[in-house]
Amino acid sequence: NSISENLRQFQRPESLRIIEKLEDFNVSHAERSKIGLRLDELGDPRYGIGIDDNGIPQIAWCKVKTGSNSVDIKGINRKFSVHPVFKSKYTVTLKQFQSFIDSDDGFYNEEWWYELNKSPYRHKQWVQITDVGNHPSVRASWYQAVAFCRWLSSKLKYHVRMPFEWEWQNAATHGNTSNLYPWGRDWEPNYCNSIASGLYNYISVGMYPSGNSKSVIVDLAGNMYEWCLNEYDNPELIFD
Repeated sequence: NSISENLRQFQRPESLRIIEKLEDFNVSHAERSKIGLRLDELGDPRYGIGIDDNGIPQIAWCKVKTGSNSVDIKGINRKFSVHPVFKSKYTVTLKQFQSFIDSDDGFYNEEWWYELNKSPYRHKQWVQITDVGNHPSVRASWYQAVAFCRWLSSKLKYHVRMPFEWEWQNAATHGNTSNLYPWGRDWEPNYCNSIASGLYNYISVGMYPSGNSKSVIVDLAGNMYEWCLNEYDNPELIFD
């Protein structure tokens, strides 16, 4: 006998069923926040959010197309070329950054802190505002983010860094400089966790698939600010 569709759906893992709900444009901001919390309780199965069996962050890399982007620096518009680059689909999560903290050769290894010695944020205690593993790592300083990338590079055996500002903008618009948002030119409050959501808090990463850029990178609008590698006033000063 064929299994009824209701029974078939019931037999599917809950995590997969609630992830599918996120595709519905009409799901409220509050419900998206609850789905993120429930996914973390179940063990979020999305690749690129957690860590592997060795405690190394799993990164879902997305290719960003070439292009150019303009950056206003002290009132002067500067254009930068964007070469082929890969960007993480998700922002670094609490669980992933915590793996850096917990690793024997991680946060307190002097190797990752060269040229960062004068920073008061170097080994400043890292305190996350929630304990939800699939929430973004919002309290890591720029210096700690640099050290994290160096550590991750050593684990993955290839170079990992934060994006330059023009690379980030190119990813956010998918190379279309006429776009004001990842999804296009017009503001859509249901496409991201902004002040318009009424949540006034961070939620789990990737809760707004409708708001993704065409390169499927998530949360390039809303939820949190992201660090870039370059200094805003001195973009040619390369620090890595």
